[in-house]
Amino acid sequence: MDTILIVNINENSFFRYNKKNETDTGYNKLLLELLTPPDKKTTISHWLRTDKIVFAPKHIESYLERTYNELYL
Repeated sequence: MDTILIVNINENSFFRYNKKNETDTGYNKLLLELLTPPDKKTTISHWLRTDKIVFAPKHIESYLERTYNELYL
């Protein structure tokens, strides 16, 4: 289907989410995991709720790949 690019401007990082269909909102679960403070046994990256998080347009994907760190979730 479609790939969504979700970017954290403050942390200079992003991740891709491949939508399964038009109503798929599974990326919300991944965002919630990133925004939940980690505990001692978790090593997942952590984004702050105050960070600026945006959906990036597809035409800047190559810029994101060159400039930002990609998270593999």
